[in-house]
Amino acid sequence: MKDQQTTLTQDIEQLIKKASEANTVIISETAKFLQQLGSSKLNGEGLASMQKQLFSDAVNLFVKLNIQHTANLIDMGVAISKQLNRNMESRSGAATPPAPTAEPGKPAFELNANCEAGKTAAVEFLLNSDKQEPVVCQLKQSAFDLESDPAVQVECEVGFAPQSFELLFGKPQRVEMKVAVPAGTEPGQYRSHIHVDGFEHTFFDLLLTVSAPLPKTAVTRKAAKPKSTAAKKASGAGKKTPGKKPTP
Repeated sequence: MKDQQTTLTQDIEQLIKKASEANTVIISETAKFLQQLGSSKLNGEGLASMQKQLFSDAVNLFVKLNIQHTANLIDMGVAISKQLNRNMESRSGAATPPAPTAEPGKPAFELNANCEAGKTAAVEFLLNSDKQEPVVCQLKQSAFDLESDPAVQVECEVGFAPQSFELLFGKPQRVEMKVAVPAGTEPGQYRSHIHVDGFEHTFFDLLLTVSAPLPKTAVTRKAAKPKSTAAKKASGAGKKTPGKKPTP
């Protein structure tokens, strides 16, 4: 934002400077023209011919000016449309990577995801293309390496939706990625390189943070309370003891 304001200020300063220089040239050329006109011996026919030529030149310059102005308006409309899409994509939940222009050996961008061992992580992202012609893309990824110890690798089942597609200029492609983390995976942060066929020497990374599964909550059963003495007597009343005869 600060860079845009600086550029705008510089453009305004250049415009004011150009207008001042133009006024100086116009005043000088007008004075020179009047001086030559006063010392010349042009008749009415010569003046009419000169005016006709001047009018023709003015019309040509005016047409060229309008053509250039129209071209500038078209360029401005294209730039505003792209900026609107970038703003909308940045406010959406999905990651919005730029066109693949990363430095060699470095990812174009990074995605982050969290998941418990034995569960599935889901993440979405958008892919853009700066190529005018359509590009047929296919996604593929490497194994997940533990950041703290690259010797530790985890083979996760990864699915892309879609995995193959045609990427068009100016039309971002939304891709959903699901990563099934095997049970018993060591907690930590894992990195995987994801390559896009169609963009040579370009890839992006997924940083997957795996946590230990939460322990299951034990179910506690309440023990039955013993009956009180009064309740025991009440429950025993009216019962006959076997083997005893009633006294006559």
